[in-house]
Amino acid sequence: MDLSKLGDINPYQKELSTTIHIIGCGSVGSTQAELLARYGFCKFKLYDFDFVESKNLCNQMFFNCDLNHNKAESLKNILLSVNPDIEVQVFEQGYINQRLNGIVILCADNIDLCRNICKQNRLNPYIKVMLNYRTARYDAQHYAVEWRDKPSVDNLIKTMNFTHEEAKAETPVSACGVEIGESIVVRDIVLKGTTNLFKWITERKLSPLIISSPYKFDTVVM
Repeated sequence: MDLSKLGDINPYQKELSTTIHIIGCGSVGSTQAELLARYGFCKFKLYDFDFVESKNLCNQMFFNCDLNHNKAESLKNILLSVNPDIEVQVFEQGYINQRLNGIVILCADNIDLCRNICKQNRLNPYIKVMLNYRTARYDAQHYAVEWRDKPSVDNLIKTMNFTHEEAKAETPVSACGVEIGESIVVRDIVLKGTTNLFKWITERKLSPLIISSPYKFDTVVM
């Protein structure tokens, strides 16, 4: 793929072969993977057991032709349509303790799963960076940790001190009971999280938390 429109890619070119693990290929995961593919990353592992539904088309990267297909497999096809030279491995059963390395991006909407992944891999020396996204209707949070920094890893785990059921109870739903998630919020936080990741790749600096409310044009970086 011709990356000339990106300008000078030398500061991060050596990282383009780093494995990117996308755990959860819904709104955040599909958006994140597509964006990184367009920046030249060429090795992805995608995890999701869910299938594309019509309601997903308004805030995820899928198309009508993807309906009723596995999300990870459909996302693979999208990435390959961007760059046919990308290496993509799909886990249609989702994450079930596969070995992680490189850059791990937690996009699953199950906080219990995210917490367990962090705890199980706390001492994993092969992970470079872990990102975690959490979205609500009008705002979102992005967490980032350099994995060798164990106090920061522990702090990330502490932010997950609630259950999936508790999180689900706080999730807004439509009149027909469908969970609400807007593409503006998703794309806004993924763009900022990707910028944060590139800051680490090029400068080895990482903001541990970004809170964004796009409708208020408000962003807090910590």
